Amino acid sequence: MADPNFIIGKNNTLPEIQRQLTYDDGTLLPDLTGATVQFIYRSDAQGAASVTRTATIVSATNVIVKYTWVAGDTVAAGNFYFQWKITYGGGAIISVPNLTWALFIVEDGL
Repeated sequence: MADPNFIIGKNNTLPEIQRQLTYDDGTLLPDLTGATVQFIYRSDAQGAASVTRTATIVSATNVIVKYTWVAGDTVAAGNFYFQWKITYGGGAIISVPNLTWALFIVEDGL
């Protein structure tokens, strides 16, 4: 299994997940002014459905976004894949990471 990009405890809604979005080569995406961002995730279980949530743009010019967990997001421990989906004002869409999914883990409590 790849190293996780984020770890959160089961049933927790903090910390938020916040990232500066880049292309796969590490360069920043264009300014997010006028864009919308979604946080899309799914369990690594075979056939799991994706969940799509609205993310917040923290800084449009610095291309920083965050997702604030809601009740129910972290009720199941396990490995989850995620992407940020950006829709620019003109309609162009890109998912980050673009070539794969990133990984977060929900850890079971003690």
